[in-house]
Amino acid sequence: MPAVLVHGVPETERLWSSLRSRLDRSDVLTLALPGFGNPRPAGFGATMDDYAAWLMDAVGEVEGPVDLVGHDWGAGFTLRLVSLRPDLVRSWVMDAAGLADVEFEWHEFAKVWQTPEAYRALLGVLRRHRSQLDQVLWDAPPDDPLWQFAAHWDVKVAWSPPFSGRVVDLPAALSLLRPADGVAGRCVVQVEDPLAAWNTGCWEIAVEGGSVTADRTSAAPHVACDIGVWSQLFFGDPAADALRRAGRLAVTDERGFDLLRALCPPALVWTNDGF
Repeated sequence: MPAVLVHGVPETERLWSSLRSRLDRSDVLTLALPGFGNPRPAGFGATMDDYAAWLMDAVGEVEGPVDLVGHDWGAGFTLRLVSLRPDLVRSWVMDAAGLADVEFEWHEFAKVWQTPEAYRALLGVLRRHRSQLDQVLWDAPPDDPLWQFAAHWDVKVAWSPPFSGRVVDLPAALSLLRPADGVAGRCVVQVEDPLAAWNTGCWEIAVEGGSVTADRTSAAPHVACDIGVWSQLFFGDPAADALRRAGRLAVTDERGFDLLRALCPPALVWTNDGF
């Protein structure tokens, strides 16, 4: 019974990174609402009904019923889902329960968005502000959560000074990982690395007693990916689930993927679009 987390607006699925790092369970999925940290699908109307329908489809693809958590606007979509498709959920919780009250009254700023004239005026202010904005220097610590509210698919966010990273020696990198208590098992991963041939091939990753080892094997892989994906997993961004949804890694054994996801949990990284 996986847990499914739905973020709000204006946020991305990385809102949940800190929470997920503190959870004991590994079967946690974070959904990315279309247009928030990712492109909108072709033909997606972005109305309230469109988002609610999208959420029902996304949760319907998960083997469930699920434990559903909705935050902010995600809470509203959660409420719509449990009203129309209660068969998809085992339990659900939201932080905007007032939405279910027929006498619920929005806060003053939300009322602006509900007035067509004020909405158009607000968009005009935003457009003028954007045209005058050349550069923003944000001097904040890496764990400052405020960056999640500024994330936007069309905004370039970069390290200063420039930063990049990749795994050069796969077994050595894996030996540096310190899995959480209770994480144990074996997973076979096929890796392609055109620039460092010693990484290419199938590796059996063993997690036991808080340590990680990797040895070559001829066994069939549970997960296949390139070294770029492995580097992203190692640094914790994007998360394994996000990489899978993007088609960056192929999974043939769910248990192997579950171990990989638990071994490389998402981390708060100071970038908007990974590397």
